[in-house]
Amino acid sequence: MIISLFPASGDSDAKNQKRKAVLASPPNQSTRMTDNVDTYAFGNVTRLKELRVAHRDLDVAITELSAIPHVDQLRIRRLKKQKLRLKDMINKLESELIPDLNA
Repeated sequence: MIISLFPASGDSDAKNQKRKAVLASPPNQSTRMTDNVDTYAFGNVTRLKELRVAHRDLDVAITELSAIPHVDQLRIRRLKKQKLRLKDMINKLESELIPDLNA
């Protein structure tokens, strides 16, 4: 769960809904024709970019909250843990994108 301190733009919500609708739709002729293209890798690249942006946003939020003298330290600690989880997810996706080489 990502807690955003910044208001979300309507464009990203519409884009996310469109992406979910495309992913939920059954495969048709056009998607069957692209079986030779690794669309899973392209999805991972997009997800990787989204995770990096969320990680940067959390970094900014943590920095801004740390500057406030009487801020809830538990909230900052939770945001830092969330940032670490995002970093782990980023590392996992990056390792999946690196092709395995046969020795």
